Amino acid sequence: MSDAQPYDRFCGLARLQELQAKGIAAHGGRVGVRDALGPGATLGAAWTAEEYGAPPEAVPGLMFAVYLLFYIATKQVFVDGNKRISWLAMCEALACMGLEVDATIDEAEALVMAISNNQYKDVEPVFLWVVEHLRELRVGDGQA
Repeated sequence: MSDAQPYDRFCGLARLQELQAKGIAAHGGRVGVRDALGPGATLGAAWTAEEYGAPPEAVPGLMFAVYLLFYIATKQVFVDGNKRISWLAMCEALACMGLEVDATIDEAEALVMAISNNQYKDVEPVFLWVVEHLRELRVGDGQA
């Protein structure tokens, strides 16, 4: 029996945990989760949103990426680094689609802070913000 999930091609559980460990190593804090099921449940919920809520014209995986941002930032599944991890996870998923967000660090930070402070009650305005800031991934331009 395989443990592979349909969202693994965008950002799976192991990669999510790697992103948290790297973020904590770079910026400090504690590695770990608030609830052992939290990260997996968050990935699953984001994929369910992709499966049932994505507009027909949306790039496959885009809704998953945005919900990953929204859920990690609002649900605080990790002990530390949720805002940073939420952004990195979304960017990871977008990169798998050949996309990236064209926004300044200040704009990205403002969006993630607004999400984590519950200024957005649902994901629709976040989805629209991300769509408005998408561009094709530019390989080798210094983006992380």
